[in-house]
Amino acid sequence: MKVATTYLDNGTVSRRKSRARVSNTRNEAIPQWFIFVTVALLSSLLCLAINIRAYSETRDEVQLNTQLSTEIGQLNTDNVLLQQEIQGLKSDENTIEREARKLGFSRPNETIFVPTN
Repeated sequence: MKVATTYLDNGTVSRRKSRARVSNTRNEAIPQWFIFVTVALLSSLLCLAINIRAYSETRDEVQLNTQLSTEIGQLNTDNVLLQQEIQGLKSDENTIEREARKLGFSRPNETIFVPTN
């Protein structure tokens, strides 16, 4: 689309075709050092973001590993205690009698006194 500009010269009308103006009248080029610094800065920021994310994920994994190791140690301790209790119930007569009395059993010909309130 062509645009005509109208001017008034000494009472006469003259028409001139307008030319597209160049927004940058001076021939300014972006310095090469500016482009290099910009690319280096963006690359550094990208690497920094990736490393920070990896560091936080690693820290979370180490914390979870420590928590699970503590839990495993506690479960192993509980397991050893239960195995000792099972062994005592299989072979130790005092332990067997104590557990039987907790359940309300008694020896033959033994009188059990039950308290009444």
